Amino acid sequence: MGLCIGAYLVRPSMRALERNGQQMHLSPRSMDVLCYLAERPGIVVTNEQLLAVVARDGKLSTNALHKCVTELRHAFADDLQTAAYIETVRKRGYRLVATVERQRLPPVLPRFDREAGVAARSNRALRFGRYRYAVATVIAVTCVAAALMFAFARMGWFGHVAPTKGEPASKYRSIAVLRFRSAD
Repeated sequence: MGLCIGAYLVRPSMRALERNGQQMHLSPRSMDVLCYLAERPGIVVTNEQLLAVVARDGKLSTNALHKCVTELRHAFADDLQTAAYIETVRKRGYRLVATVERQRLPPVLPRFDREAGVAARSNRALRFGRYRYAVATVIAVTCVAAALMFAFARMGWFGHVAPTKGEPASKYRSIAVLRFRSAD
C-alpha cells in the first residue's frame, strides 16, 4: 500500500517520496512521523504523541523530532510560512494539511538508464559492491604480504633462520647470553 499526499507518492516500505519521477529517501524516523500524521490528516498531533510513536527506545528528544519534521518539509519542498503540507501549531504540535489518499501501488521495478543501456542500481547495491571490492583487496594484499614474508624468512633475510633437517647446526652463528655476576 502507498499514500498520495498532495502531489507526492509515498512508499513507506521503501521510505521514499516520489514526484514527477524524482525519488527522495527519508530516514526511518521521519517516515514514521509522516505515516503517523497521514493516519490523522487535518488533526493536530502533539509532540508527546509523536515522540511516543517514533521513539521506540524512549530516547528521542523534541529536538530530534523537530529535525524529522524539518527533513519532511525539505522533502516536500514545503515552507514554514506557506505550510502546504505540514503545519506547525504553536505550543501544541503538527498537522498534516495536504490531502491524503491511500493507493494500491504497482511493484517497484528498476529504472532503465537508456544512456548506459542497463538497469540503474540502487545506492545500497553500489555501496555493497564497493564494500565487497574493498574486502577482497585487503585479503589479497594480506596474502601477498604473508607469502613474501615467508619467502624472505626462508632465504635468511631476517637474520637467524632455524636449520632444516639434515643441516648441521654449527653452520649458523649464535650468541650465548649469560647472567652478569658481580665480583664482590
